Amino acid sequence: MWLTLQFLFFAIFSIIGKTSSFIGPFVSSAIIDRSGNTNMPFTFLLGLGAFSVGILWMVDVDKSRIECRSYLEGEATKMYSMTDSFGSVTTSVEGEGGLGGVGADEKNT
Repeated sequence: MWLTLQFLFFAIFSIIGKTSSFIGPFVSSAIIDRSGNTNMPFTFLLGLGAFSVGILWMVDVDKSRIECRSYLEGEATKMYSMTDSFGSVTTSVEGEGGLGGVGADEKNT
């Protein structure tokens, strides 16, 4: 299911990239005009980079992997589940990796 929604991610990524390309020169020129120093925008960008690294450092990668796996399993269950004549739910996920290769790294360990 995520393949049908991946265009949303790339659309948001594109909008953010284009917006920053449009606004960035205005911010840089405002910093230069205010400070009179042409090197100050680089200091501003260094500060933004350090702030971004700080935010990324707080991300719990292991928790994100677990949440992503459970989301993909839930989507696969919704997409491929069928009820038999007795009303019980069965899942039929084709392919050896099941769920599109989720957990393939665990099979090899």
